[in-house]
Amino acid sequence: MQIATTGLVLRQVKVGEADRILTILTPDLGVISASARGSLRMKSPLFSATGLFCYSEFSLSSGRSHFFVDAAQIKKVFHGVSATVEGMALASYMAEIAMELSPTPAEGEADAQLRLLLNCLYLIGERRYPWRQLKAVYELRALSKAGYMPDLRMCAGCGKYEGGEFYLDAVGGLLLCADCAERQR
Repeated sequence: MQIATTGLVLRQVKVGEADRILTILTPDLGVISASARGSLRMKSPLFSATGLFCYSEFSLSSGRSHFFVDAAQIKKVFHGVSATVEGMALASYMAEIAMELSPTPAEGEADAQLRLLLNCLYLIGERRYPWRQLKAVYELRALSKAGYMPDLRMCAGCGKYEGGEFYLDAVGGLLLCADCAERQR
């Protein structure tokens, strides 16, 4: 069965002399594993399109436990990500989060996670924002899209929603006003 989809290569593992096993985040299939035979050969048409953090159009055939990459065409390469060790580390961290959350194709969750990660990789490459800020925004948005959003509407203790300082209880996923936070200590 042939499947055409776009996807971002989150991880690549060398197998043998010229093959790679790819972990790809796709909008319609979620996180998948795909074998790219011969993709490490310089003259292979798969060489560039199956690189790490490469967003490509894939033609896949279905196997027993994973997919096989038949063809791939580059849509976007995030060259700026690998310009610094810090940028590469942040991109790898974000890819790990995306794989851990393992978005399912149901209800557009995988598509939303993919768009978020693509935007963050672009911003890492462009260096428009401090990386600490990008990391924090990505973590909160990715967890929110996966259904782990903390309740930020009002104080979980007393119901107050205006005035004064508020604190986030990250473990409990609750927002607390200064008085309730003091009482919980």
